[in-house]
Amino acid sequence: SGAFEKPQYVLYNAEICAHGARGITGCTRCVDHCPAGAIASIGEWIEVDAHRCHGMGSCSGVCPTGALTYAYPSLSDTLNAMRRIVATCQSAGMFAPCILLYDEESAAEQLKSISTALPDDVVPWKLEEAGSTGIEVWLGALAYGAGAVRIVYGERTPDSVRATLAQQIGIAGEILKGLGHDADAIGLLLASEIDNATWPLSEAKESPADSAVFAGMDDKRAALRLALDHLTPLNHSVEKIALPPSSPFGQIHVDRQACTLCMGCVSVCPTGALADGVDTPRLDFIEWNCVQCGLCQSACPESAIRLEARLLVDPEARRVKRNLNQEEPFGCIACGKPFATRSMIDKMAEKLAEHRMFQGEALDRLKMCEDCRVKSMFES
Repeated sequence: SGAFEKPQYVLYNAEICAHGARGITGCTRCVDHCPAGAIASIGEWIEVDAHRCHGMGSCSGVCPTGALTYAYPSLSDTLNAMRRIVATCQSAGMFAPCILLYDEESAAEQLKSISTALPDDVVPWKLEEAGSTGIEVWLGALAYGAGAVRIVYGERTPDSVRATLAQQIGIAGEILKGLGHDADAIGLLLASEIDNATWPLSEAKESPADSAVFAGMDDKRAALRLALDHLTPLNHSVEKIALPPSSPFGQIHVDRQACTLCMGCVSVCPTGALADGVDTPRLDFIEWNCVQCGLCQSACPESAIRLEARLLVDPEARRVKRNLNQEEPFGCIACGKPFATRSMIDKMAEKLAEHRMFQGEALDRLKMCEDCRVKSMFES
């Protein structure tokens, strides 16, 4: 009949997607970077049109949570293969190989014609698409002991894929520089310039560097954490690394004077970066879990939240829970039951002070719990 099944290049896990929540739009990185326009917003989630998807992979590269992943090879397969090839190079005396990532269309013919002219410690690595890997793979390669990573693109590589790669490499470069490594260890290389490339080869070493041995996994954030932990020097001289706004790492600032601890931000946070105090009016934050999606900022009714893209250098500091705001509970003026915060009651009273239904003693009902408020209405 002429019908055929279209390959599914990327997989989508809606449970960890940071695109939206409760009618609010957050992360749009995949939508913005897809060269084929195959990704669309459908409310709180996204939808990938398999018939329009070209499999370029840039969506998985920019996804901060790993909700979008390249179908084959999987992240765990890629990391495991990377670890083995670097270990093999080191056992052969190539202690800091340069991994050359390329795809069939961009550079296969070019590499075939000059393969014998490549330096011994440049290791070509064929990908399905040049844009299918991200910082978790590149930093993972460095953690495993590679000296550098180069991603090859061709003349026909879509501009949006090149821009995506350049953006992500820029983020990786800032991180590496802040951690005391070569900021240019990860870079882009045009296929037609391979034969004239100046390779970022380190001087000959007598022994391999201390290499990570963590196994591959399909959890992007976990892979990033392990790679960064390994690349972080024990005696780091800086506390934090400033990153561009597109980065998937950072903190949020909460204006305590404006925040009423309504917990609207907690209800939309997709990664567990924000948490409430259960029985206590309290807002806590774990920086490593934050992907800078902006959902909390958009959900805040008091505009009390501001994002800051950065990476804390201390691995423990990244994962520690810290308090952003806290208040004593406000007790009902009739029965004493705690039911809100003082700032929330004050804010409500301020906004409703001129409302005709809250004049005189009626305004005091705002300071009562739900039970006492009902009793007061019927008694009056």
